[in-house]
Amino acid sequence: MPRRPRLLWLDVATQQYDSLPADVRDLVDERLETLLADPTPPESVYGERFDQHSVAIGAHGLLLYAVVAEPPNLIVLRLAFPFV
Repeated sequence: MPRRPRLLWLDVATQQYDSLPADVRDLVDERLETLLADPTPPESVYGERFDQHSVAIGAHGLLLYAVVAEPPNLIVLRLAFPFV
């Protein structure tokens, strides 16, 4: 059974998260829990050029993240919520 990835945040992503309203942070938290169970779900998009993934959060948000196989890490790179 694969190990659950450790969740890491870039400083800029932490700042973006902290600036979001509580209800939007809840959406981010829910999405992160699903990504920790499956870091590359079918709805995620992998960008080979920058070796990063993106996935929607709610109707208007985007989470950019990287996946490291060994040791298993999921790194939150940026959050984008243009209408918040």
